Amino acid sequence: MKFEEKLRNRINELPYGSIERNTFKLVLGELQQKSEDSEEVAYSIIKKMINSNLEVISMVDPDGVPRLKEDDPRREQCIVENKILSTLLPRYLTESQIKEILEKAEIDVKSEINEGKVIGKAMQYLKSISAQFEGKTVKNVVSEMRK
Repeated sequence: MKFEEKLRNRINELPYGSIERNTFKLVLGELQQKSEDSEEVAYSIIKKMINSNLEVISMVDPDGVPRLKEDDPRREQCIVENKILSTLLPRYLTESQIKEILEKAEIDVKSEINEGKVIGKAMQYLKSISAQFEGKTVKNVVSEMRK
């Protein structure tokens, strides 16, 4: 089942006018504008939406005063949307979990001169065990382990 189809099913299960339904419909609209319906494209859309909300929350005036105060309903809406959006993303491995997996698998990260090759080898291994991970997290772990 494609991601778009799964999302439509979830939307249909939600009450009309709910925040969850409206947020999922935003994601669906963004996804429909793309030519490809893959989970990777959907995840990148969702991450962009989350980052956009975080940017709105963290905006400050030139004086350093936050634009959205703690009690501003728009700030709360961004926070709620991010919680809802994060439910659409897979649970990625943390840095400590990735490090533990690589150590157990005895992936040699120090002997290779090219860090990119080591990162590639680590990612290839994680994919082979069907682990959910983000590339930048693997890069950070490998860089830390090489020190």
